Amino acid sequence: MLNRLAITTIVVIAFTIIAVAVNAYPWYFGLNRNIVWNNGVALTDDNILLDIKYAVTTNSKLAVILVHDYGKDKTMWSQMDLDKRLLNYDNAVVSFDLRFHGNSTPVLANGGGTFAVSSEDDYIDDIKTMIKWSEKNIGKPMVIVCYGKVSRAVLEGINELKDSNIRGVVLIAVKYNDVADLINSTDTSIMVLSNDPAWSRIPVYFVSIGVSRDGSVLWSNSSLDLLFNWIKNRAFEPLTGG
Repeated sequence: MLNRLAITTIVVIAFTIIAVAVNAYPWYFGLNRNIVWNNGVALTDDNILLDIKYAVTTNSKLAVILVHDYGKDKTMWSQMDLDKRLLNYDNAVVSFDLRFHGNSTPVLANGGGTFAVSSEDDYIDDIKTMIKWSEKNIGKPMVIVCYGKVSRAVLEGINELKDSNIRGVVLIAVKYNDVADLINSTDTSIMVLSNDPAWSRIPVYFVSIGVSRDGSVLWSNSSLDLLFNWIKNRAFEPLTGG
């Protein structure tokens, strides 16, 4: 039989391992199991209702706005489990559907009608609308996380607003040439997770990741850790912009 000292030692080691694991991967242990997801809407200047899902923790220091790729909707963040994990890093999380995606629809005040395919300017307006909505309803400094080709509209919106409450932007699965002309004019911290090595030649926080043939990110624990901690550190980012 094990003596009392040996049992005590085993218990201490076990608790130490659990504590380290929870600190390293809090999302895995579901520390925010009681978080309530809320529904909301934001109205753009041209009468589009953007459908919103958001959650705020008691100790939120940042609002993370998630912008899905074209042809997707806000459920992509739940499918990747990123929205729930972000909550465990002291963030409020806001996801929404771009116009004509998911549940975002026009306000049919004039009896409806047909609608042309949206332009990049329309999506830029959606981004700006959501930034203003977050300022009003969440009231925290913001980090914007975007995926794929919508990153261009996100950078355009950030550059137009020049809002000091935007502490950073994360570009996921984005090719450098798709947004190269916007990078130098973006007055906020930038993190890039991409399989395009061209990003390594410019001064941004670049993390090389795998991307499958269908454009899906092949996440690793290390890349997720870097992403979550980079966002968390933006709470201490100096104010920029005007």
